[in-house]
Amino acid sequence: METVDPQAESHGDLGWDFWQGAPVVEDILPELPAGIPDEQSFRLLADNIPTLCWIANGDGYIVWYNRRWHEYCGSTPEEMEGWGWRSVHDPERLPAVMERWQRSIASGEPFEMTFPLRGADGIFRPFLTRVQPVRDTSGAVVRWFGMNTEISAQVEAEEKVRAGEARLQLIQKVSGVGSFDYDLQRDRAVCSDEYYEIMGLPPHVTITLDRSSELIHPEDREETLAAFEKAVTEQVAFQHEYRIVRPDGAIRWVANDATLVLDEDGNPWRYVGGLRDITVRKEATEALRETSRRLDAIINNTEMALFMMDHRQHCVFMNRAAEVLTGYKFEETQGRPLHDVIHHTHPDGTHFPLEECPIDRAFPEENQVSGEEMFVHKDGHFYPVAFTASPVRDDQGKPIGTIIEARNIAEDIRRKAEFRANSDRLSLVLASAPGGLYVVDREGHTTLVSQGFLDMMGFKDESEVLGRKLHDLIHHTHPDGSPYPVTECPIYQCASTGKVAHVPDEVFFRQDGSAVPVEYWVAPIISDGEQVGASCTIVDLTERKKAENALVAESRRLETLNRTGSALAAELDLEKLVQLVTDAGVELTGAKFGAFFYNMIDAAGERLLLYTLSGAKRSDFENFGMPRPTPVFRPTFEGEGTIRSDDITADPRYAKNAPHKGMPKGHLPVRSYLAVPVVGRDGEVIGGLFFGHPETGKFTQRHEELMTGIAAQAAIGIDNARLYRSLNAELAERAKAEDALKLLNETLEQRVSEEIARRSEAEEALRQAQKMETLGQLTGGIAHDFNNLLQVVTGNIDLLKRQLPEDAARLKRAAENALAGAARAATLTQRLLAFSRRQPLSPRPTDINRLVAAMSDLLHRTLGETVEVETVLAPRVWPIEVDPNQFENAIINLAVNARDAMPDGGKLTIETQNTHLDHQYTSRHPEISPGQYVVICISDTGSGMDPETLSKAIEPFFTTKEVGRGTGLGLSMVYGFVKQSGGHFRIYSEPDEGTTVKMYLPRLMGAVPEDEVEDAIGASAGNGDETILVCEDDDDVRAYSVQVLRELGYRVLEAHDGPSALRLIEQKGESIDLLFTDVVLPGGMSGADIDREARKLRPKLKTLFTTGYARNAIFHHGRLDPGVELITKPFGYSDLAFRVREILDGVSASQR
Repeated sequence: METVDPQAESHGDLGWDFWQGAPVVEDILPELPAGIPDEQSFRLLADNIPTLCWIANGDGYIVWYNRRWHEYCGSTPEEMEGWGWRSVHDPERLPAVMERWQRSIASGEPFEMTFPLRGADGIFRPFLTRVQPVRDTSGAVVRWFGMNTEISAQVEAEEKVRAGEARLQLIQKVSGVGSFDYDLQRDRAVCSDEYYEIMGLPPHVTITLDRSSELIHPEDREETLAAFEKAVTEQVAFQHEYRIVRPDGAIRWVANDATLVLDEDGNPWRYVGGLRDITVRKEATEALRETSRRLDAIINNTEMALFMMDHRQHCVFMNRAAEVLTGYKFEETQGRPLHDVIHHTHPDGTHFPLEECPIDRAFPEENQVSGEEMFVHKDGHFYPVAFTASPVRDDQGKPIGTIIEARNIAEDIRRKAEFRANSDRLSLVLASAPGGLYVVDREGHTTLVSQGFLDMMGFKDESEVLGRKLHDLIHHTHPDGSPYPVTECPIYQCASTGKVAHVPDEVFFRQDGSAVPVEYWVAPIISDGEQVGASCTIVDLTERKKAENALVAESRRLETLNRTGSALAAELDLEKLVQLVTDAGVELTGAKFGAFFYNMIDAAGERLLLYTLSGAKRSDFENFGMPRPTPVFRPTFEGEGTIRSDDITADPRYAKNAPHKGMPKGHLPVRSYLAVPVVGRDGEVIGGLFFGHPETGKFTQRHEELMTGIAAQAAIGIDNARLYRSLNAELAERAKAEDALKLLNETLEQRVSEEIARRSEAEEALRQAQKMETLGQLTGGIAHDFNNLLQVVTGNIDLLKRQLPEDAARLKRAAENALAGAARAATLTQRLLAFSRRQPLSPRPTDINRLVAAMSDLLHRTLGETVEVETVLAPRVWPIEVDPNQFENAIINLAVNARDAMPDGGKLTIETQNTHLDHQYTSRHPEISPGQYVVICISDTGSGMDPETLSKAIEPFFTTKEVGRGTGLGLSMVYGFVKQSGGHFRIYSEPDEGTTVKMYLPRLMGAVPEDEVEDAIGASAGNGDETILVCEDDDDVRAYSVQVLRELGYRVLEAHDGPSALRLIEQKGESIDLLFTDVVLPGGMSGADIDREARKLRPKLKTLFTTGYARNAIFHHGRLDPGVELITKPFGYSDLAFRVREILDGVSASQR
């Protein structure tokens, strides 16, 4: 059975499977011929294999690349030397590559990594790079030999494998393939239907170890059973891959992954796991390995013959293609001068001296030499070859050998000769062929052209095109003007692939740059069953296009003429009518621009010359005034007839317009000119249509006829429009005068009052907003530190009070008085936060009638017997979303203010009702939006307020009460609460008439859920098993919190900031039930940040926040974030005990 290689399964680099059997540097070097330095031999070999190779010094400085590297990258040795290789790396991957390479240089360990390299074509392709160190006798690295092997095919194959596996895993996950539960003691397994399907068994067959073993492939059975027995013995999970033979004979690969379950005594009891069919993956992996083996054979199976010569020009290497080319085995040529073996005799039988051999010159001349020669085969026959001989140099640039590439070109010569013969025969036909024709070979070089093609494209003779690639000369641009890459050209595609094409509408370009519309056909040329080129037949579409364009233009003109006539008959707006005529004229004639100058009679009876334009801006004519009756314009304005000129600048009437001589400077250029008079029913010349174009000969007799007809229709339309305008103008002026007088009388006083009121309200809103922002910043700045101080004071007084002996009554009273004073300070801070709209609210759907009714007893006790309380609750009042506790506080504050305003008693009325604030109301109060609201109205019969007092009523610390009777924050708190809840707040009061306060709160769309019956919270103490982590930066506050929690029976851990708290949470052996954290903490982490990171580690961990003020950490838009539990500072012993117990017992804020 095959054992899974974990490294092969999990290796992250692409191409791993391919390199399990691929040759590497350390495998190649020992195979080089003896007696040649390893580095030199490596260079000779590396220059002629398809792999990118290079050599670096011991410090990583690259000193040499093989030819294949430069061919791929399009680089030169000078560009790549040293660290130049970084220029062809992906910039995003380069830092990782550098870090790995520097690590290998430092450690001397081999380097292996997969990354993309950019080719000369700009495309990045994946390469697997392996670098082997070469050490001297002392063990120091003196050289690095590197090979970069392109693995695009392997990457694609591996991606296909991964895709197959992903699909298979998805199917298995959805359908639950192959689950089983095997009882070791009973030797029985309970399996899913998918297990039976994988094994090829009918459902519910009894599965025993022997039964499943029978299905294991005979070659894998012994190893698989031994692995299973070993897993049982060592009491570990069983993970194995093996083949099975189904009852139907099918062989499948499966992966068995099972977890061992022990009994109470610690003995193996059951294996529970799953069986996966991995046949697809195994087959794909084997296919990938086969691809790797094929790639490994490329160097020895290339068609190009490769020879390597040493400095004496003796042969030191031949590949298989060289052996086939020459008829000699490498062993027969090794160590011999290659010239003496295959190039010693001329075809006429005479001796070929070595000093005359062009191949041999590459080494002494230190230059690459290319050409064609005749080689002598081992059997004695001569054959032509194309060769390239290149010197091989050492690190100092000294030639140390020669690399020779050679290819038998006998067949190429035969084909070219045959092709030329055929071309000669075709030339006679082509001379008389219509249109044009040209022929290209497989590489796209022109081999034959007809005279028609030369004439069409503007070439003088065939010498200008034969042997050239013509795409960049005649076919470089699409008809839309975009570049036409040669790779997309159907002609060159046909030449290389044989794909037939017909292009009905294309553009070629003549030698003078002018475009020729063409239709062409391209087809492959086949000789002896093999494609040798392609032919292209071309037809010039110039005349056809002209005819088609003329037909389309005439159709468009007739359509425009018909549309314009209909529009003119219906249009009574004079400006629209003349603009319509001008636009139609430009469209019908193809003019660059047009104008309609027409006469108008103003109110004083004077004649004005006005105009409309089309195709030009009014600013183009503003500086030239109106046309004068010059010899060019007079015939039109006097109705003498139409003037049409192919070139108005050559007309004898032109340039007789002193002080100008022709068109004024800066005038739009005009050469073609067409002017048509517009004459009314009474014979009066209404105006004239004028059209111009900067080119000559643009207007024809047909254009003149069309515009004469348009002018006649325009004259009728203008007469009708003038009559209609005159009538409407008179009626409109009369109505306008009457309406203006009436409106002025009715609205003058109202508009003045509205404007004054609007400005006053805007100024007051701005003043209030600025005051609120200033107070909010002040309050937020002191609230956190002040509440921390109060926490320390109240906490320690509370501890002191609880520890005083029972007989210390005087000390207890002192402690209670101190606590009462601290509580008033805390209330003061809370009211400031409420006014500035910075207190955290916890709103929920609320039935306001039910809440007000429930407060009845509380209000009676608070206000005393001298104040009568009446509630008037409207039926079916809409639900609202509000913080119930803060709403109750607001009602109590307003009720207490009312009581204080009625020292001799009186009546307090609380009313609720639905209302709608419309746009008219909200326009006067821009801070509120129109819509449906519930209004809560609290009225008293007290002393009331004068206007000055009323204007300051909601300002913080403003009070009319005597010292010690109030803080001046009651109304401020209510105002802030209403605004923070999205509502509207109004006070109405007059001296001796009482006061009414209205709170408008927006309607909630939806029902209020029924009250949930809560289980009574039990004792507030801990049970001794629960652990609480306290995170607080203030040492005194933290000390108090820890002491209280420990007194309550909890186990307590302490942390002073976020990082230290997270370190405690990360300790796997530490049990933590509740995180009790301040919101505002030092060290860059807030309490909310700690909670978020802690839940990643312990998803079930509960959190209780505490804060004196936290503007945005756990509440936004004035509301606590959903699910947040909070206790505000300062808190007491019982408050903390109750909230901790409440959260640990699972009572959420929404249930309270």
